[in-house]
Amino acid sequence: MLRNLFKSEADKTRDELTTFRISLLPFIKQYQLEDRWQEACEVAFQGDDAISWIEKNSQLTRSSLFFQRAKEEMVAGAFAAYLLTHALPPLYSSHLNTLKRKERTLTVTDDYGVEHYEKWFSELEYFFEHVIKYDLNHWIEQHQQQLNQLWPDNNPAESVWGSGRVSYRAFTLPRQFERLVRREILRVVDEMPEPHTPGYNPHLSGIDYEHFVASCFEKAGAACQVTRGSGDHGLDILVDYRGCRLAVQCKHYQGKVGNKAIQEVFAAKQFYDCLLAMVVSNSEFTPHARQAAQKLDVYLYHHDEIASFIQILDEWIDAPDVS
Repeated sequence: MLRNLFKSEADKTRDELTTFRISLLPFIKQYQLEDRWQEACEVAFQGDDAISWIEKNSQLTRSSLFFQRAKEEMVAGAFAAYLLTHALPPLYSSHLNTLKRKERTLTVTDDYGVEHYEKWFSELEYFFEHVIKYDLNHWIEQHQQQLNQLWPDNNPAESVWGSGRVSYRAFTLPRQFERLVRREILRVVDEMPEPHTPGYNPHLSGIDYEHFVASCFEKAGAACQVTRGSGDHGLDILVDYRGCRLAVQCKHYQGKVGNKAIQEVFAAKQFYDCLLAMVVSNSEFTPHARQAAQKLDVYLYHHDEIASFIQILDEWIDAPDVS
């Protein structure tokens, strides 16, 4: 105690901040949040540790607003780590295969071997804004009471209830929470292994790709007839699955597939008296192609999704007739 009297204010501030950090560790370890918490703190403190961050912004004193904010950010970062680990995965897990495919098809290598990620990052931003953001905020609202009673505060000096009654740390989120969510999804997708599609390689010729797509349908239980040569009215594969005829056009492209393919397969659907029409590609589709497909009721699929499409078709065929 006497030795503490001779410590500088900066040393006392360091000691108190270290003690505070140690007090958070039981919660961090209980829910296995170590890595996510460290990342949240790095974002909050702009790549520094808490003490260095305070020193860059003010004097290292316990009266500094940045000292109090550093403690708040560490607590908020722990709550953020909990959400990233326990609340977020169920919201994105069903979309991981699509996201991995998007990462692969939207990451472009130019003629100089330089990879460009702008389109992939734009797609990730779209996914966050239109799929994750609302669901995550809704989850937090639904579990607000649970979150507020998640973390017992064992510091009597800071307990709002005083001794003799259990108090909890109030649920808070860091200012950079949305950034942490984006980084987490990006990390998960990046760490996913590339899907292995037997028989496929990016150097297939057009006709070889058609046979590859046909084999994907056949593995899912469909009967296929690959047309040969031109003059087939936009049809590459005639698929028959449980009595449902499907006109398929295949596009093995480096760039995006345009709306011409949609118009052609729609014409093939009419000519061959098919119930459904589809364009299958290894690549993405232009906005105009998607608009045309929606208007003409043409399905757009990546070849990795054929098995999933057949499952959807099964559900549609087996659905009870309510007419």
